Order: sequence, then C-alpha cells, then structure tokens
Amino acid sequence: MEEIDFDNIFKIQMTGMKIIQCHPDTKHDIYWLLKTSIIFGLYTLEFYFVGNSMLVDIRNKDLLNAFQSAVPVSFYIFVMINYSFLINNSKSIGQMFKIMKSDYEKMPNLDQRCRSVIIDTTTKCSWILKYWSRLTTSCVVVFCLKSICLSIYYILKDQYEFVPLHEMHYPEFIEKHKKNNIYVFAFTYVAEFYFISLTILVYVCSTPLGPLFMLHACSQLELVKIKFEDIFKKDDVEKRLSDIVEDLQLAYGFIAEINKSFTIIYEIMMKEFSVRCPVTCYAFVKAFSHREFAVEHVIVIVATMIFTAMPCYYSDLLMSKGEEVRQAAYDCGWERVFNPGARKTLLIIVNRASNPTAVKSIFCTINLDTLTNVFRQAYTIFNLMCAMWD
Repeated sequence: MEEIDFDNIFKIQMTGMKIIQCHPDTKHDIYWLLKTSIIFGLYTLEFYFVGNSMLVDIRNKDLLNAFQSAVPVSFYIFVMINYSFLINNSKSIGQMFKIMKSDYEKMPNLDQRCRSVIIDTTTKCSWILKYWSRLTTSCVVVFCLKSICLSIYYILKDQYEFVPLHEMHYPEFIEKHKKNNIYVFAFTYVAEFYFISLTILVYVCSTPLGPLFMLHACSQLELVKIKFEDIFKKDDVEKRLSDIVEDLQLAYGFIAEINKSFTIIYEIMMKEFSVRCPVTCYAFVKAFSHREFAVEHVIVIVATMIFTAMPCYYSDLLMSKGEEVRQAAYDCGWERVFNPGARKTLLIIVNRASNPTAVKSIFCTINLDTLTNVFRQAYTIFNLMCAMWD
C-alpha cells in the first residue's frame, strides 16, 4: 500500500519557512529576534534605496522610472504584511499542518477509494508547491538574464558598462561609481539580488498555504460524501451516521480555522492585486512606448494574477464540495427506509451543510466571482492611470 510522506510532500514549504524563521516550530527567542533583524534589516536597507530612487524620479518628473521603482516598493510593503501574517498565525498554521499529518496517518484504515482521494489531493498539493516555486524563481532568473544579456551586448559594442538588476538612483557616493567600479557594482548587484530573492521566498512560503489547506478540506468532505453512498445498505446506520457527523465537525472546524487565519490576509491580498497589477501594467506600457520590452514586468504581472487567482479558485472548489456533501446527504436513500433517528440526524446534517463552506475575507467571500470583481477594479484603476498621466 502506498504511504504518504508528509515531510517530503511539503518539503519546499517547510524549508522556505525555516530559512526565513517563520516555521511553526521555530522558537521565538533572542536568537530568533537577532536572525530576523539581520534578514529583514538588510531587506529594509535595499527598500530605502528603492524608495529614494522613486522619490528622485518623481522630483525629476520621470514617470517611467518612478513607476518601475513603485513595483518593488509595493512588493516590500506586502512582503512585510505577509511575513507578519506568518508570524502572528504560526500556531494556527502549525495546528493545521498537524491535523493534515494526522489525517494522512489514518490512511491505512481507509478503503482503496478513500485512499485514492487522499493520494490525489496530496499530488495536487505537491504540484501547487512545485510549480508555484518554479514560477516565482523564474522572476529572479529573468532579472539576472536581462542583466547578463545587456552586459554582453554592451561589451560587443565596445561600451564596457555594468548593467544592474534594476535600474535606479542611489545616493551620490554610490551613484558616481556604480557603473565603472566593480566593487560598488557588486555591492548594488548583491543588494538587489537579495531583495528579489527574499521577496520570492516570502511569497513561496505564504501564498500556497491557503490553497493547500482548502484542498485538504475538500478531500475530507469528499470522504464524507463517499460514506453517504451506501449508508442505508448496511447495518448500524445510526452508528455510521454518528461517525459522519464527527467527520463533518472536524472538517467544518478545519475550515473555520482557515477562516480565522486567512480572513485579514485575503482582504489585503485583494487590495494588493488592485494596486500592484495596474502599477506594473502601466510601467510595462510606458517602457514599451519607449521601445523597451520589460520582460520582468510580464513575469511579475503573471505571478500576481496567479497569486490572486489560486485562493479564489480553491475556495470556489471548496464551496462546490460542501454543496456536493449536502446533496449526497439528501440523496442517500432515506425515503426508502423508515428510520426516524437516522432521518433526524440527516436533517441536522442537511441544514448545517446548507451554510457555504467558503473562505472569506473581511468584506466578501473568496471565490471566482470575487476574482472577476477584483480584475474589473484593477482594469478601472489602470484606465484612470492612463487618463491621468498620458
């Protein structure tokens, strides 16, 4: 029988969380504070340089470079928000991971069909982690390749010049030497690479969490749905209904824990998309109008869209799965068997299942309809930006 290795499936997630000191098992002591201060102190230093560059561009009325610098500024703000979310909810996140691991350990007691459901879910979880990490890593690769290719281009044209990862203004003592002094350039290049890499790492750790938990909740509801199929074809109907009620309570409790942890962060996520996507699109359009194809902006736009769409899609899937459970309870064949006790239990299950099993933000339910509204808002903001500054 195939077994599930929890640590192997979520290796990317666990490793990333350990690196940035937000793993649920990380002790928050003086050493943690020191490590975190160093990691994000350097990150904030580069943010200072980026913010200063944006202000210089604004003073010089250089909207193209100002909007290009606004993209990493927005990343810093939301990275710090996401990291605070990971720290503040570390206990809750750790508890949900323990529940998932415990559910996987029960797999030997399940029949083949139920085991297939669990295996299929873990395969999807592994797929999400693998391809999301590849997509985000490609952002770093694109920035580096653009820098290297432009450097080679200038060398071939006998214009020896260092090309940074992100063109911006530094304080005067750095600005004078960044393109002709190898040591100054190396400092700025490493600082920019560190900024991009840490941004990617935080998003790798935070973004997939919600979809992973939602997928697990879907698998637990699917197991309940399977149990309803032959509930009246075997003996001990009330005992098995009692087991179903217990399973549903655990599943609904898990979904409630997701809502408890992700309500605020998903509200921020929707606002984040409404801000970053129009800004990045405008920066890309302005660069293109200057005959520059900012391929790094394309990657950022695609990643931002997927980042916003993932929770909406899996929350919508969770809602559908909850409705399937309610329908399975109603269609289980109760009308053909006279069992008052079982019917009362089924009535309670159906009434409870009528409440949507959805993940919510502060002001809305996270689903595909919400995603459509957010895309519409971003498009409206983009049009306003074009009308104001073009």
